[in-house]
Amino acid sequence: ESTPNAGDPQRMWYHRGTYNTAQFTTSWNTPQQLPGITTTISADVAASQSRVAIAWCRPRNQAEPSQVDNDVVYCLSEGDGSNWNFNQFNYIVRWRDPNPDLLPNYREANGDTFRAYTDVSLMFDRQNILHAVFTAGLFYRWDLRWQDSVGQQQTYDSSYYVYSAIWHWRSDDTGRITMVANGISPFGGIETNPDPYSLKGRVGAWNRTVHRPNISQDWSSGDLFCTFAAAGWYNDATPAQQQAMLTDTSLVDYYNYDVWVSRSIDGGYHWSRAINITETHTPGAATGACRSEQYPSTASRALGAVHITYLTDYDAGAVVITPTAEGGWTNNDFNYHMVLGYLIPATPLAEYREINWANTSAREISTVGLNDFRLEANYPNPFNTETKICFSLDKPASVKLAVYDITGRQVAELSNGQLSAGRYQSTFNGVGLASGIYFVRLETDKAVRVNKMTLLK
Repeated sequence: ESTPNAGDPQRMWYHRGTYNTAQFTTSWNTPQQLPGITTTISADVAASQSRVAIAWCRPRNQAEPSQVDNDVVYCLSEGDGSNWNFNQFNYIVRWRDPNPDLLPNYREANGDTFRAYTDVSLMFDRQNILHAVFTAGLFYRWDLRWQDSVGQQQTYDSSYYVYSAIWHWRSDDTGRITMVANGISPFGGIETNPDPYSLKGRVGAWNRTVHRPNISQDWSSGDLFCTFAAAGWYNDATPAQQQAMLTDTSLVDYYNYDVWVSRSIDGGYHWSRAINITETHTPGAATGACRSEQYPSTASRALGAVHITYLTDYDAGAVVITPTAEGGWTNNDFNYHMVLGYLIPATPLAEYREINWANTSAREISTVGLNDFRLEANYPNPFNTETKICFSLDKPASVKLAVYDITGRQVAELSNGQLSAGRYQSTFNGVGLASGIYFVRLETDKAVRVNKMTLLK
Protein backbone atom coordinates (compact mmCIF):
# COMPACT_ATOMS: atom_id res chain seq x y z
CA GLU A 1 0.00 0.00 0.00
CA SER A 2 1.66 3.23 -1.18
CA THR A 3 2.37 6.19 1.09
CA PRO A 4 2.80 9.93 0.40
CA ASN A 5 6.45 10.14 1.46
CA ALA A 6 9.48 7.90 1.03
CA GLY A 7 10.15 6.14 4.32
CA ASP A 8 6.59 6.38 5.61
CA PRO A 9 5.18 3.19 7.16
CA GLN A 10 3.41 0.91 4.69
CA ARG A 11 0.87 -1.86 5.05
CA MET A 12 1.10 -5.10 3.10
CA TRP A 13 -1.52 -7.30 1.50
CA TYR A 14 -1.70 -10.88 0.23
CA HIS A 15 -3.65 -11.43 -2.97
CA ARG A 16 -4.25 -14.98 -4.24
CA GLY A 17 -5.29 -15.76 -7.80
CA THR A 18 -6.42 -18.95 -9.54
CA TYR A 19 -5.28 -19.34 -13.14
CA ASN A 20 -7.60 -20.87 -15.72
CA THR A 21 -5.37 -22.71 -18.20
CA ALA A 22 -8.17 -23.16 -20.74
CA GLN A 23 -9.24 -19.53 -20.89
CA PHE A 24 -5.89 -17.93 -19.98
CA THR A 25 -7.53 -15.86 -17.25
CA THR A 26 -6.96 -15.35 -13.54
CA SER A 27 -9.69 -14.97 -10.92
CA TRP A 28 -8.62 -13.08 -7.79
CA ASN A 29 -9.72 -13.59 -4.20
CA THR A 30 -10.34 -10.76 -1.74
CA PRO A 31 -6.98 -9.30 -0.59
CA GLN A 32 -5.92 -10.08 2.98
CA GLN A 33 -3.99 -7.56 5.05
CA LEU A 34 -0.81 -8.70 6.76
CA PRO A 35 -0.43 -7.62 10.39
CA GLY A 36 1.60 -4.58 11.35
CA ILE A 37 3.56 -2.29 9.08
CA THR A 38 6.87 -2.09 7.26
CA THR A 39 8.94 0.87 6.10
CA THR A 40 9.59 -0.33 2.56
CA ILE A 41 8.25 -3.00 0.26
CA SER A 42 10.32 -5.67 1.98
CA ALA A 43 8.19 -8.80 1.58
CA ASP A 44 8.54 -11.94 -0.51
CA VAL A 45 6.40 -14.99 -1.24
CA ALA A 46 7.47 -18.54 -2.11
CA ALA A 47 5.43 -21.59 -3.08
CA SER A 48 5.98 -25.32 -3.49
CA GLN A 49 3.51 -28.00 -4.52
CA SER A 50 2.30 -28.33 -0.92
CA ARG A 51 3.10 -25.08 0.92
CA VAL A 52 3.13 -21.31 0.54
CA ALA A 53 5.21 -18.92 2.66
CA ILE A 54 5.30 -15.14 3.04
CA ALA A 55 8.12 -13.27 4.80
CA TRP A 56 8.57 -9.59 5.56
CA CYS A 57 10.75 -7.23 7.57
CA ARG A 58 8.76 -6.07 10.58
CA PRO A 59 9.94 -2.96 12.47
CA ARG A 60 10.38 -3.69 16.16
CA ASN A 61 8.85 -0.37 17.06
CA GLN A 62 5.52 -0.37 15.25
CA ALA A 63 4.69 3.11 16.60
CA GLU A 64 7.92 4.68 15.30
CA PRO A 65 9.17 2.30 12.60
CA SER A 66 12.68 2.38 11.21
CA GLN A 67 14.15 0.92 8.03
CA VAL A 68 17.09 -0.51 10.00
CA ASP A 69 15.53 -1.95 13.18
CA ASN A 70 13.61 -4.94 11.85
CA ASP A 71 12.85 -8.52 12.73
CA VAL A 72 12.32 -10.93 9.84
CA VAL A 73 9.06 -12.86 10.20
CA TYR A 74 7.16 -15.36 8.07
CA CYS A 75 3.80 -17.09 7.83
CA LEU A 76 3.27 -20.57 6.41
CA SER A 77 0.17 -21.97 4.71
CA GLU A 78 -0.05 -25.72 4.24
CA GLY A 79 -1.65 -26.46 0.90
CA ASP A 80 -2.37 -23.96 -1.85
CA GLY A 81 -2.27 -20.69 0.11
CA SER A 82 -6.02 -20.45 0.66
CA ASN A 83 -5.79 -20.71 4.47
CA TRP A 84 -3.72 -18.30 6.54
CA ASN A 85 -3.45 -17.03 10.08
CA PHE A 86 -1.32 -13.94 9.63
CA ASN A 87 -1.49 -13.10 13.33
CA GLN A 88 0.52 -16.21 14.14
CA PHE A 89 3.76 -15.41 12.37
CA ASN A 90 7.13 -17.01 13.06
CA TYR A 91 10.45 -15.26 13.60
CA ILE A 92 13.48 -15.85 11.40
CA VAL A 93 15.40 -13.36 13.53
CA ARG A 94 14.20 -11.75 16.74
CA TRP A 95 16.82 -10.19 18.96
CA ARG A 96 16.78 -8.44 22.30
CA ASP A 97 16.57 -4.67 21.96
CA PRO A 98 19.46 -2.47 23.12
CA ASN A 99 19.04 -0.40 26.26
CA PRO A 100 20.86 2.97 26.20
CA ASP A 101 20.04 3.47 29.88
CA LEU A 102 22.73 0.88 30.66
CA LEU A 103 25.53 2.91 29.03
CA PRO A 104 28.48 3.12 29.54
CA ASN A 105 28.20 -0.65 30.16
CA TYR A 106 28.40 -1.41 26.45
CA ARG A 107 28.10 -5.17 26.76
CA GLU A 108 24.78 -4.95 28.57
CA ALA A 109 23.49 -1.92 26.65
CA ASN A 110 23.98 -3.60 23.28
CA GLY A 111 22.04 -6.74 24.12
CA ASP A 112 21.61 -8.97 21.10
CA THR A 113 21.28 -6.31 18.45
CA PHE A 114 21.31 -8.22 15.19
CA ARG A 115 19.00 -5.90 13.29
CA ALA A 116 17.68 -6.73 9.84
CA TYR A 117 17.49 -4.17 7.07
CA THR A 118 14.56 -4.06 4.64
CA ASP A 119 15.60 -6.92 2.34
CA VAL A 120 14.36 -10.53 2.35
CA SER A 121 14.13 -13.30 -0.27
CA LEU A 122 12.38 -16.68 0.12
CA MET A 123 12.58 -20.03 -1.69
CA PHE A 124 11.41 -23.63 -1.21
CA ASP A 125 14.13 -26.05 -2.29
CA ARG A 126 13.49 -29.36 -4.04
CA GLN A 127 13.19 -31.07 -0.62
CA ASN A 128 10.46 -28.59 0.38
CA ILE A 129 12.74 -26.82 2.90
CA LEU A 130 12.16 -23.08 3.17
CA HIS A 131 15.23 -20.85 2.76
CA ALA A 132 15.59 -17.12 3.39
CA VAL A 133 18.36 -14.61 2.78
CA PHE A 134 18.28 -11.11 4.22
CA THR A 135 20.43 -8.04 4.87
CA ALA A 136 21.47 -6.82 8.33
CA GLY A 137 23.66 -4.00 9.59
CA LEU A 138 26.35 -3.95 12.24
CA PHE A 139 26.24 -6.34 15.17
CA TYR A 140 26.20 -3.68 17.87
CA ARG A 141 23.95 -0.66 18.24
CA TRP A 142 26.13 1.36 20.62
CA ASP A 143 29.80 1.70 19.79
CA LEU A 144 32.69 3.11 21.82
CA ARG A 145 35.46 2.69 19.28
CA TRP A 146 35.46 6.21 17.87
CA GLN A 147 37.64 8.99 19.25
CA ASP A 148 36.92 12.64 18.59
CA SER A 149 39.44 15.27 17.45
CA VAL A 150 40.83 15.77 20.96
CA GLY A 151 41.14 12.05 21.70
CA GLN A 152 37.98 11.65 23.77
CA GLN A 153 36.08 8.42 23.26
CA GLN A 154 32.58 8.97 21.96
CA THR A 155 29.46 6.86 21.83
CA TYR A 156 27.47 6.74 18.62
CA ASP A 157 24.41 4.99 17.33
CA SER A 158 25.33 2.67 14.45
CA SER A 159 21.73 2.06 13.32
CA TYR A 160 22.03 3.95 10.04
CA TYR A 161 25.55 2.82 9.28
CA VAL A 162 25.91 1.81 5.62
CA TYR A 163 28.02 -1.30 6.21
CA SER A 164 26.03 -4.53 6.07
CA ALA A 165 26.14 -8.30 5.68
CA ILE A 166 23.86 -10.87 4.02
CA TRP A 167 22.71 -13.91 5.99
CA HIS A 168 21.10 -17.27 5.20
CA TRP A 169 18.47 -19.21 7.19
CA ARG A 170 16.72 -22.55 6.57
CA SER A 171 13.51 -23.82 8.16
CA ASP A 172 14.84 -27.24 9.19
CA ASP A 173 17.72 -25.72 11.20
CA THR A 174 16.24 -22.52 12.62
CA GLY A 175 18.81 -22.22 15.40
CA ARG A 176 21.63 -21.33 13.01
CA ILE A 177 22.05 -18.40 10.64
CA THR A 178 25.16 -18.26 8.45
CA MET A 179 26.83 -15.43 6.59
CA VAL A 180 26.69 -15.26 2.80
CA ALA A 181 28.47 -11.96 2.12
CA ASN A 182 30.27 -9.55 4.44
CA GLY A 183 30.24 -5.88 3.51
CA ILE A 184 31.38 -4.69 6.95
CA SER A 185 34.76 -3.06 6.42
CA PRO A 186 37.44 -3.51 9.11
CA PHE A 187 38.81 -0.10 8.13
CA GLY A 188 37.56 3.44 7.88
CA GLY A 189 34.25 4.36 9.42
CA ILE A 190 33.52 1.25 11.41
CA GLU A 191 36.63 1.72 13.54
CA THR A 192 37.50 5.39 13.48
CA ASN A 193 34.65 7.63 12.41
CA PRO A 194 30.89 7.56 13.05
CA ASP A 195 30.11 9.33 9.79
CA PRO A 196 28.11 6.79 7.72
CA TYR A 197 29.68 8.18 4.55
CA SER A 198 33.27 7.62 5.68
CA LEU A 199 33.88 5.47 2.62
CA LYS A 200 35.42 7.25 -0.35
CA GLY A 201 31.92 7.73 -1.72
CA ARG A 202 28.29 7.45 -0.68
CA VAL A 203 25.98 4.51 -1.28
CA GLY A 204 22.86 6.67 -1.51
CA ALA A 205 19.49 6.56 0.20
CA TRP A 206 18.03 3.13 1.06
CA ASN A 207 21.28 1.41 0.12
CA ARG A 208 23.91 -0.66 1.93
CA THR A 209 27.34 -1.97 0.94
CA VAL A 210 25.91 -5.46 0.22
CA HIS A 211 22.15 -5.81 -0.15
CA ARG A 212 19.17 -6.88 -2.28
CA PRO A 213 19.86 -10.64 -1.90
CA ASN A 214 17.96 -13.22 -3.96
CA ILE A 215 18.15 -16.97 -3.37
CA SER A 216 17.72 -19.67 -6.00
CA GLN A 217 18.46 -23.36 -6.53
CA ASP A 218 19.75 -25.44 -9.41
CA TRP A 219 17.38 -28.39 -9.28
CA SER A 220 19.72 -30.58 -11.30
CA SER A 221 22.56 -30.35 -8.76
CA GLY A 222 20.84 -29.10 -5.60
CA ASP A 223 23.29 -26.19 -5.32
CA LEU A 224 22.07 -22.90 -3.88
CA PHE A 225 22.92 -19.48 -5.31
CA CYS A 226 22.64 -16.06 -3.71
CA THR A 227 22.64 -13.05 -6.04
CA PHE A 228 23.17 -9.59 -4.55
CA ALA A 229 24.33 -6.05 -5.31
CA ALA A 230 27.54 -4.68 -3.78
CA ALA A 231 29.40 -1.36 -3.79
CA GLY A 232 32.14 0.29 -1.76
CA TRP A 233 33.17 -2.75 0.25
CA TYR A 234 32.90 -6.55 0.05
CA ASN A 235 35.31 -8.43 2.31
CA ASP A 236 35.82 -11.37 -0.02
CA ALA A 237 36.62 -9.36 -3.13
CA THR A 238 40.15 -9.72 -4.45
CA PRO A 239 42.53 -6.82 -3.69
CA ALA A 240 42.17 -5.56 -7.27
CA GLN A 241 38.38 -5.81 -7.10
CA GLN A 242 38.29 -4.05 -3.74
CA GLN A 243 40.40 -1.18 -5.00
CA ALA A 244 38.11 -0.83 -8.01
CA MET A 245 35.05 -0.86 -5.74
CA LEU A 246 36.42 1.83 -3.44
CA THR A 247 37.09 4.22 -6.32
CA ASP A 248 34.08 3.46 -8.52
CA THR A 249 32.00 6.53 -7.75
CA SER A 250 30.08 8.97 -9.91
CA LEU A 251 31.08 12.56 -10.54
CA VAL A 252 29.19 13.55 -7.37
CA ASP A 253 30.63 10.65 -5.29
CA TYR A 254 27.85 8.07 -5.34
CA TYR A 255 28.93 4.45 -5.64
CA ASN A 256 28.26 2.37 -8.74
CA TYR A 257 26.94 -1.09 -7.82
CA ASP A 258 27.73 -4.43 -9.42
CA VAL A 259 25.82 -7.72 -9.29
CA TRP A 260 27.56 -10.64 -7.57
CA VAL A 261 26.68 -14.35 -7.22
CA SER A 262 27.75 -16.77 -4.47
CA ARG A 263 27.28 -20.55 -4.48
CA SER A 264 26.67 -23.11 -1.74
CA ILE A 265 27.04 -26.84 -2.34
CA ASP A 266 25.98 -27.93 1.15
CA GLY A 267 22.51 -26.47 1.53
CA GLY A 268 23.52 -22.98 2.61
CA TYR A 269 25.84 -23.75 5.52
CA HIS A 270 28.91 -22.50 3.67
CA TRP A 271 29.10 -20.06 0.75
CA SER A 272 31.76 -19.39 -1.83
CA ARG A 273 33.45 -16.09 -2.49
CA ALA A 274 31.04 -14.42 -4.87
CA ILE A 275 31.95 -13.59 -8.45
CA ASN A 276 31.18 -10.22 -10.02
CA ILE A 277 29.04 -10.95 -13.08
CA THR A 278 28.68 -7.35 -14.31
CA GLU A 279 32.11 -5.80 -13.57
CA THR A 280 31.30 -2.40 -15.04
CA HIS A 281 33.43 0.38 -13.55
CA THR A 282 32.80 4.02 -14.45
CA PRO A 283 34.74 6.10 -11.90
CA GLY A 284 34.10 9.83 -12.14
CA ALA A 285 31.26 9.41 -14.64
CA ALA A 286 28.66 12.13 -15.02
CA THR A 287 24.89 11.66 -15.18
CA GLY A 288 24.04 9.39 -18.10
CA ALA A 289 27.49 7.75 -18.23
CA CYS A 290 27.43 5.78 -14.96
CA ARG A 291 26.96 2.01 -14.92
CA SER A 292 25.41 1.02 -11.60
CA GLU A 293 23.72 -2.40 -11.62
CA GLN A 294 21.06 -2.61 -8.93
CA TYR A 295 17.91 -4.48 -7.82
CA PRO A 296 18.80 -8.03 -8.97
CA SER A 297 16.05 -10.65 -9.10
CA THR A 298 16.45 -14.35 -9.82
CA ALA A 299 14.27 -17.29 -10.84
CA SER A 300 14.05 -19.41 -7.69
CA ARG A 301 14.24 -22.70 -9.63
CA ALA A 302 16.36 -23.49 -12.64
CA LEU A 303 18.26 -26.31 -14.32
CA GLY A 304 21.99 -25.79 -14.67
CA ALA A 305 21.90 -21.98 -14.63
CA VAL A 306 21.08 -18.85 -12.65
CA HIS A 307 18.60 -16.55 -14.38
CA ILE A 308 18.99 -12.93 -13.28
CA THR A 309 17.37 -9.61 -14.09
CA TYR A 310 18.72 -6.27 -12.89
CA LEU A 311 18.54 -2.55 -13.56
CA THR A 312 21.41 -0.54 -15.01
CA ASP A 313 21.26 2.91 -13.43
CA TYR A 314 23.00 5.51 -15.59
CA ASP A 315 23.40 7.87 -12.66
CA ALA A 316 24.59 6.30 -9.40
CA GLY A 317 22.57 6.93 -6.26
CA ALA A 318 19.24 5.43 -5.33
CA VAL A 319 16.50 7.97 -4.77
CA VAL A 320 16.12 11.30 -6.51
CA ILE A 321 14.02 13.35 -4.09
CA THR A 322 14.96 16.72 -5.60
CA PRO A 323 16.74 17.42 -8.89
CA THR A 324 20.11 17.66 -7.13
CA ALA A 325 19.68 15.28 -4.18
CA GLU A 326 21.40 12.24 -5.73
CA GLY A 327 22.22 13.30 -9.23
CA GLY A 328 19.83 13.59 -12.13
CA TRP A 329 17.01 11.64 -13.73
CA THR A 330 17.94 9.01 -16.32
CA ASN A 331 16.12 6.48 -18.49
CA ASN A 332 17.58 3.15 -17.39
CA ASP A 333 17.84 -0.28 -18.99
CA PHE A 334 16.40 -3.47 -17.50
CA ASN A 335 18.61 -6.47 -18.27
CA TYR A 336 18.44 -10.28 -18.38
CA HIS A 337 21.62 -12.21 -17.55
CA MET A 338 22.07 -16.00 -17.50
CA VAL A 339 25.06 -17.58 -15.74
CA LEU A 340 25.73 -21.32 -15.97
CA GLY A 341 25.87 -22.71 -12.45
CA TYR A 342 29.08 -24.68 -12.86
CA LEU A 343 30.90 -21.48 -13.88
CA ILE A 344 30.33 -20.05 -10.39
CA PRO A 345 33.14 -21.57 -8.30
CA ALA A 346 32.16 -23.48 -5.16
CA THR A 347 35.52 -22.64 -3.61
CA PRO A 348 37.36 -20.83 -2.15
CA LEU A 349 34.95 -20.27 0.70
CA ALA A 350 34.01 -16.79 1.75
CA GLU A 351 34.57 -15.43 5.24
CA TYR A 352 31.95 -17.14 7.36
CA ARG A 353 30.34 -16.33 10.63
CA GLU A 354 27.46 -18.01 12.35
CA ILE A 355 24.76 -16.56 14.55
CA ASN A 356 23.50 -19.18 16.99
CA TRP A 357 20.20 -18.76 18.79
CA ALA A 358 21.60 -20.48 21.88
CA ASN A 359 24.20 -17.83 22.67
CA THR A 360 23.25 -15.09 20.18
CA SER A 361 26.87 -14.36 19.40
CA ALA A 362 28.74 -14.03 16.14
CA ARG A 363 31.62 -16.46 15.79
CA GLU A 364 33.70 -18.06 13.09
CA ILE A 365 32.62 -21.53 12.01
CA SER A 366 34.83 -24.21 10.53
CA THR A 367 34.51 -25.87 7.17
CA VAL A 368 34.19 -29.36 8.62
CA GLY A 369 32.32 -31.51 6.13
CA LEU A 370 33.47 -29.65 3.03
CA ASN A 371 37.07 -30.77 3.29
CA ASP A 372 36.40 -34.33 4.46
CA PHE A 373 35.92 -35.64 0.92
CA ARG A 374 36.88 -34.80 -2.65
CA LEU A 375 35.28 -35.52 -6.01
CA GLU A 376 37.84 -35.57 -8.80
CA ALA A 377 37.15 -34.57 -12.39
CA ASN A 378 36.01 -37.57 -14.41
CA TYR A 379 38.33 -38.86 -17.14
CA PRO A 380 37.94 -38.67 -20.07
CA ASN A 381 35.66 -35.65 -20.32
CA PRO A 382 34.03 -35.25 -22.81
CA PHE A 383 33.62 -39.04 -23.16
CA ASN A 384 32.11 -41.55 -25.54
CA THR A 385 30.15 -44.20 -23.62
CA GLU A 386 32.48 -44.70 -20.60
CA THR A 387 34.26 -42.43 -18.13
CA LYS A 388 35.96 -43.02 -14.79
CA ILE A 389 34.92 -41.13 -11.64
CA CYS A 390 37.19 -41.03 -8.58
CA PHE A 391 36.54 -39.66 -5.11
CA SER A 392 38.30 -39.69 -1.73
CA LEU A 393 37.11 -39.80 1.87
CA ASP A 394 39.26 -38.60 4.76
CA LYS A 395 37.00 -40.37 7.25
CA PRO A 396 34.22 -42.99 7.13
CA ALA A 397 30.96 -41.65 5.76
CA SER A 398 27.61 -42.61 4.29
CA VAL A 399 27.99 -41.83 0.60
CA LYS A 400 25.77 -41.64 -2.45
CA LEU A 401 27.37 -41.24 -5.87
CA ALA A 402 24.89 -40.75 -8.71
CA VAL A 403 24.58 -39.25 -12.19
CA TYR A 404 21.79 -36.88 -13.25
CA ASP A 405 20.72 -35.46 -16.58
CA ILE A 406 20.16 -31.75 -17.15
CA THR A 407 16.50 -32.02 -16.05
CA GLY A 408 17.55 -33.36 -12.63
CA ARG A 409 16.47 -36.96 -13.36
CA GLN A 410 18.77 -39.59 -11.87
CA VAL A 411 20.10 -41.81 -14.68
CA ALA A 412 22.58 -43.94 -12.71
CA GLU A 413 23.49 -44.75 -9.11
CA LEU A 414 27.13 -45.74 -8.77
CA SER A 415 27.43 -46.06 -4.99
CA ASN A 416 25.10 -45.83 -2.00
CA GLY A 417 26.11 -46.83 1.51
CA GLN A 418 28.68 -46.59 4.28
CA LEU A 419 32.31 -46.42 3.11
CA SER A 420 35.62 -46.37 4.96
CA ALA A 421 38.23 -43.66 4.49
CA GLY A 422 40.14 -44.03 1.23
CA ARG A 423 40.09 -43.40 -2.50
CA TYR A 424 37.42 -44.98 -4.70
CA GLN A 425 36.86 -45.32 -8.44
CA SER A 426 33.63 -45.97 -10.34
CA THR A 427 32.93 -46.36 -14.04
CA PHE A 428 29.93 -44.67 -15.59
CA ASN A 429 28.56 -46.19 -18.77
CA GLY A 430 26.40 -43.94 -20.93
CA VAL A 431 25.07 -46.67 -23.23
CA GLY A 432 21.43 -45.94 -23.98
CA LEU A 433 21.71 -42.28 -23.02
CA ALA A 434 21.56 -39.34 -25.39
CA SER A 435 24.52 -37.05 -25.98
CA GLY A 436 24.53 -34.00 -23.76
CA ILE A 437 25.38 -32.56 -20.35
CA TYR A 438 25.27 -34.76 -17.23
CA PHE A 439 26.12 -34.11 -13.60
CA VAL A 440 27.88 -36.49 -11.23
CA ARG A 441 26.91 -35.79 -7.62
CA LEU A 442 28.78 -37.04 -4.54
CA GLU A 443 26.71 -36.62 -1.38
CA THR A 444 27.44 -37.33 2.29
CA ASP A 445 25.46 -36.38 5.39
CA LYS A 446 27.67 -33.25 5.68
CA ALA A 447 27.93 -31.77 2.19
CA VAL A 448 27.64 -32.27 -1.55
CA ARG A 449 30.06 -32.11 -4.48
CA VAL A 450 28.93 -31.88 -8.12
CA ASN A 451 30.92 -32.08 -11.35
CA LYS A 452 29.75 -31.58 -14.93
CA MET A 453 30.30 -34.24 -17.62
CA THR A 454 29.71 -34.19 -21.38
CA LEU A 455 28.65 -37.33 -23.25
CA LEU A 456 29.48 -37.23 -26.97
CA LYS A 457 28.48 -40.03 -29.32
